[in-house]
Amino acid sequence: MADKKLGRGLNFLISNPLEQQGEEIVQIELDQIRPNPFQPRQVFDAGALEDLMNSIREHGILQPILVRRSPGGDFEIIAGERRFRACQGLGRAAVPAIVQDFSDDQMLEIALVENVQREDLSPIEKAYAYRQMIDTLGVTQEQAAERVGKKRSSVANYIRLLDLPSEIQDSLASRELTMGHARALLSVKDQAEQKQLFDQIRSDGLSVRDVEQISSSTEQRRAVTGDGSRSVSSREKIQQAHLKEITAYLRERFGTKVQIQTGPGQRGRIVLEFYSIDDFERLYDLLK
Repeated sequence: MADKKLGRGLNFLISNPLEQQGEEIVQIELDQIRPNPFQPRQVFDAGALEDLMNSIREHGILQPILVRRSPGGDFEIIAGERRFRACQGLGRAAVPAIVQDFSDDQMLEIALVENVQREDLSPIEKAYAYRQMIDTLGVTQEQAAERVGKKRSSVANYIRLLDLPSEIQDSLASRELTMGHARALLSVKDQAEQKQLFDQIRSDGLSVRDVEQISSSTEQRRAVTGDGSRSVSSREKIQQAHLKEITAYLRERFGTKVQIQTGPGQRGRIVLEFYSIDDFERLYDLLK
């Protein structure tokens, strides 16, 4: 019976139709409730939790949490941990809940599905949630996508983020880097070059389109070695170092962000950024 419920989606488990099917809503004291031991999410946004507390303070709990009874006699959260934490923050004694029986595997699946369906997760959090779902539940990317109502290609794109260097993953987790930037970085195969381009994104404020163009030209310039792998020649490394020196000189000379973008063949462009009319006129005078 529980498997059929899971197949029909998470909303079937935690939304109001449960009440219409005769599910009893009970008040359970907070000190009798424990978080889901299989919860993959460890960080809860403080701002979002504060907003939820304000909503509960004004309107009350509009939807009960879902729990199961544990062997020790208390309760474990199946879904609704943010509501539980908000009630704790408000100093409430109890929370409305629906008690159902679920196995450990079902608890894990519900926690994973609930998390990856949330829109406030960072790309890297979603990537780890998808990976845990696939590894722990023994499903394929296509099956994982079906369970959360996403396309398989979307799941694959998130999981690919885990191939990026840890520094870039951390930037994704903090939302400093966007999913679009990360996907463009993935088109560069060498991790050292990924880090170099990542540093350029942070220093120069490169757009996703800028990164795509640089990534494309970087891969086009690669020389093919005997085993078919791709590598950058010594001459290209010298050229890249030279371009980096020139970029640093131009930044200091013009007092603004400068981008040197190379294209196919010997084409490219130099981009000088300005931030006001006065700044534009200052650059114009320097260029004259």
